[in-house]
Amino acid sequence: MTKDHMIVMQYANYGNLLSYLEQNTNKLTWKMKLGCLKDIAFRLQIIHESNLIHCDLHGGNIILSKAENRDLLTKPFICDLGLSRSVHLLTSDVPTVQGVLPYIAPEVLHTHRFTQASDIYAFGIIMYQIATGEPPFRDWSFDKCLAMRVCEGLRPVMPDSAPEAYRKLAEKCCNADPNERPTAPKLFDEIWKLLRVDDHLWNTVYYNKNIRPLSRIEKESKYSSKILPTGNLPRPRNSWALSSAAGTNK
Repeated sequence: MTKDHMIVMQYANYGNLLSYLEQNTNKLTWKMKLGCLKDIAFRLQIIHESNLIHCDLHGGNIILSKAENRDLLTKPFICDLGLSRSVHLLTSDVPTVQGVLPYIAPEVLHTHRFTQASDIYAFGIIMYQIATGEPPFRDWSFDKCLAMRVCEGLRPVMPDSAPEAYRKLAEKCCNADPNERPTAPKLFDEIWKLLRVDDHLWNTVYYNKNIRPLSRIEKESKYSSKILPTGNLPRPRNSWALSSAAGTNK
């Protein structure tokens, strides 16, 4: 390879978000989690300002490198834009939906159309994931039954100890109505404001004693992008009470 064809990339020494949370969830304060989310929101804002939709935002497509001389603090990057598309292609239906099911917005399962608002939904699911350290809906089968429940309002579980503002922002991002979700710039701004709140609760740690490393089979069969079940699904709606059923296999 000649010098003219070399590509220089930053080494992601913390791996992707899935592996990072397995190892570090019980060391992270809520403020540290917010800091990570702020940087992800900033990267997503750049993508959206370029008139692109990521279409495949999930825990495996966020990689992290260690911030210089700062233990546990990271610099996250959004990668794998192979499924991304221009916002100007919104009127073109596609016959299938590809992605990781828990991160796919319910309206996408109906219309087969990704939007920047569906990227925000995926960000909301990542907020739940960072809150608990657990991959979303891990104990469910990723089939049409889960797709139906998501359309009916099922969302991952949020820890009871989560700051209320964190919980509300995740719910707003995962609203069944895409028009009720914040834009990427608004999302970044809201997280930035939360980081400036002086409240002891943000400096506490949520301990999850039940974190289990993902097996290679789980990563390949569940948390990698594939063609998803669609068709004959309920109209998307909100039903936050259904979140209590998350984590059980139906």
